[in-house]
Amino acid sequence: MGFKNNASYDRLWEARKVWGGIVNTSRSLTIMLNDYVNNEHAKKILSDQELFEIRRHLYCVT
Repeated sequence: MGFKNNASYDRLWEARKVWGGIVNTSRSLTIMLNDYVNNEHAKKILSDQELFEIRRHLYCVT
């Protein structure tokens, strides 16, 4: 009985680590999108609303 509990706990812990990695990567992507989608190096200056729409589209696509 103890072996089954240890094995299932190990699988649960491994899944938790994988899920944590997915969450951290998605947070990093969101931070990068917020930092890099701006007017700093743009040829055509966009309004804040247009930048928001671009970011929103990228969040949904990725």
